[in-house]
Amino acid sequence: MKVFILTQSLTDGGAQRGAVTLANGLAQRGHDVFVFADLTQKITYQPLQMVHLQSYNSNKHNLHKKIYSILTVLHIRRFINDEHPDAIIGIEDHFAFVAKLAVLLSGLRIPIFFSDRNSLERPAGMPMPWNERFYKFYFSRCCSVHTVLTQADKKVVENRLKNVVVMPNPLGIDPCKEVPVKSHSILSVGRLGAWHYKGFDILINAWSKIESDFPDWTLTLVGGGTECDVRRIRQMMHDAGVEGRMNLVPFTQNIINYYREASVFVLSSRCEGFGQVLIEAMSQGCACVACDYKGRQKEIIEDGTDGLICEPENADMLSERIARLIKDNALRRKIQQEAIKSITRFSPAAYAESWEKLLISQIKR
Repeated sequence: MKVFILTQSLTDGGAQRGAVTLANGLAQRGHDVFVFADLTQKITYQPLQMVHLQSYNSNKHNLHKKIYSILTVLHIRRFINDEHPDAIIGIEDHFAFVAKLAVLLSGLRIPIFFSDRNSLERPAGMPMPWNERFYKFYFSRCCSVHTVLTQADKKVVENRLKNVVVMPNPLGIDPCKEVPVKSHSILSVGRLGAWHYKGFDILINAWSKIESDFPDWTLTLVGGGTECDVRRIRQMMHDAGVEGRMNLVPFTQNIINYYREASVFVLSSRCEGFGQVLIEAMSQGCACVACDYKGRQKEIIEDGTDGLICEPENADMLSERIARLIKDNALRRKIQQEAIKSITRFSPAAYAESWEKLLISQIKR
């Protein structure tokens, strides 16, 4: 089976890591895999040598966005006509749309898989932009399959769309066999520019309520962003009075070392679709607290067994959950051990096998 995977880049981000994990998994299962991405950006997630890499137009930064998008469609169409893939997977909405246009222009019948990496619901204060609504609820009807991250998302559209399949993100790092030696540190990870979506203001507020009770503990936030993003987060830290008890660390390829060191991990997002960093932290023996938007993180964590669940946008509850894990050593240790056991269901091998079955089911139609 020959498969094209279209993604934005191979740099940072859960969607990009998932694209590479899928490409590697399918290639290891004997399939011919092509990954299309902007290779002018630094590659932080490396595909296997057996995966064919193709770059979008290299002069992107010298072109108007619309012109670049048109050239990208023509670029993909040329490869479709040359290679005749059996299936094309668009990682996120824009690249599924590009794939569909390219296939239409090629005149071939090739199934398109729209791999959606975001929640299909948003809180009232964070309305979904019109273009996202178009992709998720209308364009997706034109695709063979629209994969969503959770059962909660499938329920949002199952009465309107018949081509929806749940496909959780894979674990992109090898899980620990046992809980590593931990420090008295709390960790959170995410793009600083998405601070409102990620709830970093809520996290900082929650930490300010309890940090004086635990003088030997620190909170570390790891995430990439512009100088403006960094200044904004530092101002939040200053306003909350936690500058001396909180570290701000740029994005690093060695994030696994932070997971292994942290005793507690916090997902403070207002409406996370699927906690990629959550399953990564669990795999490295972190006791996790996850803010759950309408049941999505409950599909990862069993509250009180392999993590703790918290209401989103509730700083008081979040501070209570964090404090509970700090004070109760036995509970923290139990959750750390159970997290490593439960996370195996998100293995890359299981992910590739699920995708293989889904692809074959559509190709044979």
